[in-house]
Amino acid sequence: MELREWYLDISNKKIDINNKYCNYLLNFELPVGRDILGIIYQSIISEGKKSSLGSYYSPKNIVESMVEDGIQSSGKVLDPCCGTGQFLLSMAEKVDDPTRIWGVDIDEIAVRIARVNILLFYKDQDFKPNILNLNSLLLFREKGFSFIATNPPWGAKFKKDDITVLRSEYPVIGSTESFSFFINLSLNALEDNGRSLLLNSCQIGLIESFGRLFKKVFSPVIRLDGTKGWINEDPVKDNNTKIKVSTKEYSIPQKRFINKDSNIMDVFCDEYDQNIIDSIYRTPHFTLKGRAQWALGVVTGNNSHFIHSIKDIGTVRISAVCKRGILYL
Repeated sequence: MELREWYLDISNKKIDINNKYCNYLLNFELPVGRDILGIIYQSIISEGKKSSLGSYYSPKNIVESMVEDGIQSSGKVLDPCCGTGQFLLSMAEKVDDPTRIWGVDIDEIAVRIARVNILLFYKDQDFKPNILNLNSLLLFREKGFSFIATNPPWGAKFKKDDITVLRSEYPVIGSTESFSFFINLSLNALEDNGRSLLLNSCQIGLIESFGRLFKKVFSPVIRLDGTKGWINEDPVKDNNTKIKVSTKEYSIPQKRFINKDSNIMDVFCDEYDQNIIDSIYRTPHFTLKGRAQWALGVVTGNNSHFIHSIKDIGTVRISAVCKRGILYL
């Protein structure tokens, strides 16, 4: 039925039962593998489209470990940017009832593949997959999930109008980084004590660095685990976050992140490093704040037009010491 509906959509609602292409698709025996269709689809998508969507195929071993560590025995589970269904298939291995599994993605073809993947996994059950072709940040409203696992888009390009709406929907997000919006979406969609990736007001259980995993992508891959809600009044007072970097493993008090300027998560600074920094700041000292002036260079794009050796109306002095003498901008 799923393939038939798909064929109807791409053939202008006309279908011939005896059409050789339709028969080929309906009778095609898929190769052994969990997401063969997804692998093929990812291989034919241009790098430009992957970049604009912020979409890259999730390594199977990381997907499986995240689901294994966090999935609950009951309740709904979600991947809000599911692609072809890597996380959904891992969830399916732990969930008997397919109606507990939800997925959303903006890529229509990826959603079709994810739906087929889930139907094939639960081939002996009669159901309609809860996998939707939507912009989850703007249109998905389902709540009360016990577990959310995802590889959210990062660096995705938003239209100007969409950014305006996103700022209204997610006022706590100060950047336009797509990853940040999905953090907020996950927080909103989780039930109390639900498990997900890093959330702004949750207990952070694990931060693990995998280094650079994706071809032509220079940013490292980080796994972030968190739990919404807390037992104590102060969610971070006694919570320690486990850090895994290469072969090193250590814990950092979560309150350290809260106390840092701009809440910077200095996860590569272990206890030994932090003790050195604390020792430096305990030593009597003063800073350059209020005692120095700082300036960055100005990139004019046309120095011969904007830079002058003679002071003129509207110009300001930009240097007291320069190989060319005193200059004005």
